[in-house]
Amino acid sequence: MILVMRVIGGKYKGCRLKCPKGRTIRPAPDRLKEAVFKALDISSDHWLDVEVRYSKSGKPSVVLSPSVEPKGSFSVDCSVSHAGAYTVAVVIFLLQDKH
Repeated sequence: MILVMRVIGGKYKGCRLKCPKGRTIRPAPDRLKEAVFKALDISSDHWLDVEVRYSKSGKPSVVLSPSVEPKGSFSVDCSVSHAGAYTVAVVIFLLQDKH
């Protein structure tokens, strides 16, 4: 559980924010978004074009706006693991070739 958040894009990139007293956060959505940016080779300026949603069972999913979607048919699979203060996020895009 983390008591400090950091801004990962835009003018305030790298700044740290304290979590409200008595609250803790899990950084999974930020880590997943970062993984999407790297996988698609897009800048974090598209922060609002990537949304992380969670199912009732807690499995994350990634939803992309049309402005950042890969061309053609694709599916996205993602996974998040936590170990103490560390978070690892993996995003896999499966692109279908139309041959």
